[in-house]
Amino acid sequence: SRFTPHVDVAETEKEFEIQFHIPGMKKEDIQIDVNNDRLTVSGERKLHNEKNEKNFHSVESYYGTFSRSFYLPDNVNTEKIDAAYKD
Repeated sequence: SRFTPHVDVAETEKEFEIQFHIPGMKKEDIQIDVNNDRLTVSGERKLHNEKNEKNFHSVESYYGTFSRSFYLPDNVNTEKIDAAYKD
């Protein structure tokens, strides 16, 4: 299955910031690619089965794969693109 994470996009005088809200994901499950003028962030959020085999009555968290792409403005220096991960 697929899901679409919530994303905040902000701009200052010197930079653009794209913040993904993907709770429960590990850094190694996220891929970031820049190709020409397009930034793509993708990954997979997996549902881990608990050893005690919980009987869920409701699951409102999103699981599966995602991919979001953004076209970068002409004035973006792709050599200076940086990423950070906060757990």
